[in-house]
Amino acid sequence: MNKLLILLSTAPERFQEALSLLKAGHFEMKTASSLSELAALCRKHPCRAVMIDLDTAAVDNESLKRFSRHVPDPLLLAVSGRRFHEDLQEAMQHCIYACLRYPIDPDELMIVLKGISAEER
Repeated sequence: MNKLLILLSTAPERFQEALSLLKAGHFEMKTASSLSELAALCRKHPCRAVMIDLDTAAVDNESLKRFSRHVPDPLLLAVSGRRFHEDLQEAMQHCIYACLRYPIDPDELMIVLKGISAEER
């Protein structure tokens, strides 16, 4: 599995524990604060997964669908403290691979990443 993950968040410090876990698992992390910055990073540094902080990132159904069309390779992992995002229902059905609850449970995150790795094989 490609060991690069990109976090889309305007408050990446919220993910220090998860980032530490990923680094311990030999993952490389990069951060972006906007979808345009994320797209540029994905083009420059191909990655297998992107974590999107739904609590801080400026995203909606249309922007996520557009991103997925233009940058189809990374799987999108949504992270939020809220249980439901009615405004993102369409993106959740069509663009987002998995949803994780904030704060991220390290075991759950590793299970998702192992699942992604297994699918690649």
